[in-house]
Amino acid sequence: MGKNEFFGDGAVDIIAKYFTMEVYIQCKCLASRVGPKIVRELNGIKDGKIACIVSKNGFSNTAIREANQYNIILSNENDVCEKLIDYYNNIKNNNKIEYVIEYIENFTINNNNFIMSGVKNCKIIYN
Repeated sequence: MGKNEFFGDGAVDIIAKYFTMEVYIQCKCLASRVGPKIVRELNGIKDGKIACIVSKNGFSNTAIREANQYNIILSNENDVCEKLIDYYNNIKNNNKIEYVIEYIENFTINNNNFIMSGVKNCKIIYN
């Protein structure tokens, strides 16, 4: 890691490697859902690496939107390995990136007319 490795509570919690993919993982055990500030902080130091935030209590809608914008994987402790393996396989096999969003409300993108409200499970595939 470079000079920007420290933030928030000290540092990236885990640096994982899966084949050639290096992943910066930040683990959060907050009383509430992870907000966008943590997503922005991780985005600021990921330096071209894959980044993942693991939370016991989920993510705010704004954190989900920003994580999708910054290409940061959001997970809980039970499915983090599966999500990282899926991410790797999607990039390796066909350069598609898939996101599974478990909850979202009042999401809007103007240019692509992407509007959602009150969704619990949604799969988005980027080509």
